[in-house]
Amino acid sequence: MHRNQWDAGNRLLQVSNPDQWVAQRQAIALMKANEAAIKE
Repeated sequence: MHRNQWDAGNRLLQVSNPDQWVAQRQAIALMKANEAAIKE
């Protein structure tokens, strides 16, 4: 999936369903934090 398409979909979600958008952002941040912790 192209980055621009993802950004457009993400913006649409941010407008149409902000709660889900926030939850998704938090899930991604948590996933990245877990990956960083595993590497250490």
